[in-house]
Amino acid sequence: MLKMKPLVKLMAVSVGLVGLSVQAQQAEPKKEEPQKLERVEITGSNIKRVSAETAVPVQVITRAEIESKGFTTVKALLDDLTSSTGGLSDIGGSSSFAAGSSNVSMRNLGASSTLILLNGRRVAPYGLANYAQVFTNIDSLPYEAIERIEVLKSGASAIYGSDAVAGVINFITRKDYKGGHVKASMSDSLRTFKFGEHNASLTYGFGDLATQRFNVLANISMYHRDPLFYSDIWKYTDERLTRYSSIYGTPSTFSYPGNVAGKPVDGCTTKNAGGLCVYDRYSRFQALPESNRINGMLAGRYLLGADTELFTELTFSQTKTDYQSAHQTYGGGSSTAPVSWFDTSTNTPKLFSYADLPATHPLSQSLGNGKASELRYRFVDANTSNKAKAQEYRFIAGVKGVFGEWDWESAFQTMGSKVELRQRGSFSDSGFKAVIGDYNNPGADFFNKPNGYKIGQPNSAAVLNQLFPEYGYNGKLTQTGVDFKASRTIGNLPGGPIGLALGTDIRNEKGVLDPSSNLRTGDIVGNGVSASDASRNFGAVFTELSLPLHKTLEVQAAARVDKFPGFGAHISPKAAFRYQPNNMLMVRGTIESGFRAPNLSEAAPSMKVAYEPGNYDPQRCEAAYYLATDLENQALALPASDPNRALLLARSQQVYSAECSTSVTLVTRSNPDLKPETSRSFSLGFVVEPIKNFSVAVDYWHIERKDEITQRGAVWYLQREGTSEVNGEITRLPLSGDTTFTPAEQALYGVTAGPLQYVTDKFRNVSRTRTSGVDFEVVARASTSFGKVRGTVNGTYLDSYRSAGEDGRYSANYAGFRGAPRLRTSLSLVLERTAWTHALQFTNTSSTPLMTSATDTDWSVAGCKAKRGIIAEHCTTPSHTNVNYFVSFRPVKAATVSLNIINVLNDKPALDVRGFLLGGSGVVPQSYGEAYGRGFRLTGSYNF
Repeated sequence: MLKMKPLVKLMAVSVGLVGLSVQAQQAEPKKEEPQKLERVEITGSNIKRVSAETAVPVQVITRAEIESKGFTTVKALLDDLTSSTGGLSDIGGSSSFAAGSSNVSMRNLGASSTLILLNGRRVAPYGLANYAQVFTNIDSLPYEAIERIEVLKSGASAIYGSDAVAGVINFITRKDYKGGHVKASMSDSLRTFKFGEHNASLTYGFGDLATQRFNVLANISMYHRDPLFYSDIWKYTDERLTRYSSIYGTPSTFSYPGNVAGKPVDGCTTKNAGGLCVYDRYSRFQALPESNRINGMLAGRYLLGADTELFTELTFSQTKTDYQSAHQTYGGGSSTAPVSWFDTSTNTPKLFSYADLPATHPLSQSLGNGKASELRYRFVDANTSNKAKAQEYRFIAGVKGVFGEWDWESAFQTMGSKVELRQRGSFSDSGFKAVIGDYNNPGADFFNKPNGYKIGQPNSAAVLNQLFPEYGYNGKLTQTGVDFKASRTIGNLPGGPIGLALGTDIRNEKGVLDPSSNLRTGDIVGNGVSASDASRNFGAVFTELSLPLHKTLEVQAAARVDKFPGFGAHISPKAAFRYQPNNMLMVRGTIESGFRAPNLSEAAPSMKVAYEPGNYDPQRCEAAYYLATDLENQALALPASDPNRALLLARSQQVYSAECSTSVTLVTRSNPDLKPETSRSFSLGFVVEPIKNFSVAVDYWHIERKDEITQRGAVWYLQREGTSEVNGEITRLPLSGDTTFTPAEQALYGVTAGPLQYVTDKFRNVSRTRTSGVDFEVVARASTSFGKVRGTVNGTYLDSYRSAGEDGRYSANYAGFRGAPRLRTSLSLVLERTAWTHALQFTNTSSTPLMTSATDTDWSVAGCKAKRGIIAEHCTTPSHTNVNYFVSFRPVKAATVSLNIINVLNDKPALDVRGFLLGGSGVVPQSYGEAYGRGFRLTGSYNF
């Protein structure tokens, strides 16, 4: 195996190909006359050019490719890109600060470093920041109006400014469209028929720019996704998960009308083998939230004269996402960890404990032998919903034309996003005390107040609304600005005319994040809060040069100066080259600097309270693991008819979750001294076309981002507890407040630290990331007796992905580990024959261990076998290939019917034991792919 690094190998190949091309160039008998082609503007440059092949790699996804892939949303389409590395999805975003939205991340650098454009201009960020991450909601884009997508796999801050660090995705809509187009589709699982999605759209354009001097395009599209709960599909989920959780698939003893002192309350209709009242918890575990979206676009163009054009564009969207969550539970006594949260109005922590029923309670008298009794209860009469409604718009009015030698364009733009988030289902602190009692100091009337909440009995709407009030956020973010750019040639070099572009961009941004009053005052038990109200003005000037130094060599030089409040002007330079000695070979490369300015969420004075999920307490987790194991062994030694069996299993889960897979309260304060994030990146690659209609493109890329704005995080402090680096940031309860371990268990298992209460932090420029890899693309076309054939291979190989903290020392390489697979590839084979089109698509993701890095030894093959009893084959996430098929038929010229078969081979998704045990606590499946199985999408469209 060669020892050379990828860049060295790529340079060697490039040099070799250049040498071959020189020989080929010398052998050419004559030169062909160049054709006169229209100049166009390509993503990543402000200078119009003839060639679509530029110095930076741009992947183009056409409308035909979008149709053949069969995806119903922009999110699904972008996640299919090999350079894409996930991001927030509206499907799983109910617990995020930005519920109801989706974003995309490239190069593992996050959504804030991936710039989204629509027709070359920015789109308004979502009205709710995901804690501190500001991003574009890609669910708001007019999916059915898109003509093509250009993916710039390189930073572009010198062209577009802040955020364009990892890449740029430019959605380009149809232009000069005439006539109408109506389309409808439905998709579902062929295994369960529970995953319904429906799309419909209408597009209409009229006017001819060439003959009538105007064109108007209108589009409206609608999308609906059916809601789905795991109770509907649990029997189809991966049976292998039962090996690792004894409670997976079992009903919960937190039920209605509940259990008191290990006995069912009268009125219980479902009991387990031990006689306890149980509840189907999966009936409220939501796999898919209901979603309804309307997206629209109205665009117009009008020629004032031969060289001047007015244009306008209005896009709007409304998305509604309806999340349903598990009903609130109560009880478990000392075996249930208390809930800690924070009151930002008084800067004080709060703690909710699960007190037993007093001895005087009627249920303690009848079921608890007149003693204080443990209650296990579920409030199934409560409304537990999370409804996100977002309205987003963008309006642009501009003019462009030619003045002398200058091509110029200027536009006014205003855009915004307004989001309403309304939730129910969490306890009100004051409401609980009013209708149930003081949980930390329960009186004789606890859970038995006159006109209060009654266990297992009908309760009035007034009582339920007081106990479970509505809370949420109103978020609004707007941007208004003007831009101007112009380009021309300013002279000649040996290779041709010099291209010059220059311009300016001035904007005002306002953001308001307004939590409900009960969130501000800490009245909602266990909920975080974030608030801000700020505005700023900022602007930029930019320039770009295209320097054809030789007929075979072009150099691009660009620079942009951005000025934001709070720090000095930032310069983002860029240089690129494109060397094409003949039609067979092109060599290209870039070097550039990028940046991301602190957003309003990070820069505005604020305090945010959130909960870091899936954490373990280094001071207490090991003891909890052994206690949970002992409790489980005790339970399994009992007969199924013993009611203590279910209680012991439930406590085993609670002990482990409380200390080894728990949410840590993190209080983060603003920092006025933040600097912008900066990056340095370069790329080097080639495109070779040895024969006509066959090309290979290979590009090595390297990005280093520093001064990243983030928090240290709870894990950083917990791992350093007891050292000089931690000075009061960790707050713990005394051992006397321990609800996981009894005093005897504390002594038996060596527990000396009290339970965590909260960790304090602030935003800092503390970290950096370095990543590199290779993108490749192979395209082949042929005309055969069977029809036109096209094959495309796209892939991304991740060579290195490392991070560094405040000490500047980079971590071990994350590439190839969990969350960062080495290789992602896609293959598309298309056959077009008369009225028929067939396509086969293969996507593959390479295998990864369950470890997140080489130092994550607890999840190595040896570690997960020894500590968690996981068999060796499940200690890795295996390589997975998905195969999809597409066929379309045009029975008449104006009509098309198409069918997508998704997961043709009905393959199971890769098993993720770590996600199940940590993210799902051994209860909730983390994937519904097994239940989806093979699926379909049926589409019909008609042109008129």
